[in-house]
Amino acid sequence: PNQGQFVIESQWPGEFELINAVGQVVDRFTLGADSGLSYEVKDLRAGVYFVRELHEYGGLKRVLVAQ
Repeated sequence: PNQGQFVIESQWPGEFELINAVGQVVDRFTLGADSGLSYEVKDLRAGVYFVRELHEYGGLKRVLVAQ
């Protein structure tokens, strides 16, 4: 848990979505060499969020909690 600010990092480039607990896409971003494979998320409201990699074979999901 934190105050609504995260840095999302990946070991590989790709497209990602940040999704809230009710399934709404809050943000969509691309990680690539130009971004240093990281993305800063700011000002999230309190709640549970999921990061989903958009990939043709499914995807990797992670959970974030903002207080």
